[in-house]
Amino acid sequence: MKKLVILLVFITAFANAQIVNIPDANFKAKLISLGIDSNGSGEIDAFETNFVSDLHVENSNINSLIGISAFTNLNILYCDGNNLTFLDLSSNVNLTFLSCRLNQIAFLNLSNNPNLTDVLADSNQLNGINISNNPNLDVLWVANNNLTTINTNSCVNLTELWCSSNNLTSLDISGSISISFLQCDDNQLTSLNFNSVNYLTRLSCMNNQLSTLNLSGFVNLNLLYCNGNQLTSLNLNGLTNLQRLDCSFNNLTNLDVTSLTNLQRLDFQLNQIASIDLSNSQNLTFLSCSGNQLATLDVINL
Repeated sequence: MKKLVILLVFITAFANAQIVNIPDANFKAKLISLGIDSNGSGEIDAFETNFVSDLHVENSNINSLIGISAFTNLNILYCDGNNLTFLDLSSNVNLTFLSCRLNQIAFLNLSNNPNLTDVLADSNQLNGINISNNPNLDVLWVANNNLTTINTNSCVNLTELWCSSNNLTSLDISGSISISFLQCDDNQLTSLNFNSVNYLTRLSCMNNQLSTLNLSGFVNLNLLYCNGNQLTSLNLNGLTNLQRLDCSFNNLTNLDVTSLTNLQRLDFQLNQIASIDLSNSQNLTFLSCSGNQLATLDVINL
């Protein structure tokens, strides 16, 4: 009998020791509502977390995800639209997908997540983000934050980068050679280095302070929005796949689109362009050219 009592005490102590500390009541309530508390104890224990690979706790008025470290088999996490100010996922080594949009996160720890492929962290308060230990990253959304720098050069598999509406003054993505989509609008960029990025199909860098834009070699580019900069020239030679071009609100005096035979939409309003040859633009369906110095405009063949 004495041995049985000792054994029961040991089992009880062991069970209690495995209860995950989750101080945020709303986070715990959400986990329980998802059925993760399989034994109905009103708590989340470590054994129960082993079976969770996909976790959705969006829009649940959660202030803290302390306790998430116990979910060591977690692959996918959605925690958008909460009140999070920090998020440490360094214990979630199997994580592949993270969406933490629309919070107030100022600190995001991804230092031990080598399998991450997608990080959607836009509309937060990030002052910096370290992705040097995320070599498999494919998609990165960090728009609408407070970033002053971003280094993607360790992410050679990155194909999509959204970093609009930050405080970036320069951007070097030359090491991310697989990028096909780059959106960096509404920053303070004076330079943009994407040498060796040969797969780019969509580039939007509008509303910055760029005075030059080197597009040589971007034969796959089909969309270019560079309006609202300080460009005085724009070399479009070789961009034969370009379909949409907006270079409005710059200081251009000349625009040669004769090689852009696939162009469908052209907007170059509010520059200083005196003439333009649209004779090869047989596919053009939209043209906006007001606020220039055009003397004549022949669109008879369009």
